[in-house]
Amino acid sequence: MNMPARQQGAALIIGLVLLMILTLLGVSGMTTSTLELVMADNMQRGQYAFQAAESALRSEMGIAASQLNLNGTEVRGDLIRPDIAYNYDDGNGNTIATVDVDTSYQGIVAFGEAAHQVHFESRGEATTPVRGARSAQRIGYFVLAPGGR
Repeated sequence: MNMPARQQGAALIIGLVLLMILTLLGVSGMTTSTLELVMADNMQRGQYAFQAAESALRSEMGIAASQLNLNGTEVRGDLIRPDIAYNYDDGNGNTIATVDVDTSYQGIVAFGEAAHQVHFESRGEATTPVRGARSAQRIGYFVLAPGGR
């Protein structure tokens, strides 16, 4: 068997360079995965805030006209239910989102003596305690009421 008298060690150097490249690719992949995980969590928190705001506004719409205590002196834009807080949790007591809602009087349309349409606008701003995602929503609606307010 003929063996060279002197080996150059090129295989070791090439192996170490390839190992370094693979290590850099692995670290880069982990960084990308971590960033994507944070982005997905931000998106989920944004959805929580959006859905909480929508749910709070739908709840406000369900308030009966008799609970609004209109006295006949309201003008457009008057807050009739200011700073109503809605809290949403995950069932274990952990807060997912909080929503502050303001409902304002927007006007009335009379249909003779028989009925009225009382118009309202509700604005809700939801915030999540984790990552501070926010969503602001507003909705206009009316309530049919028998004659009078």
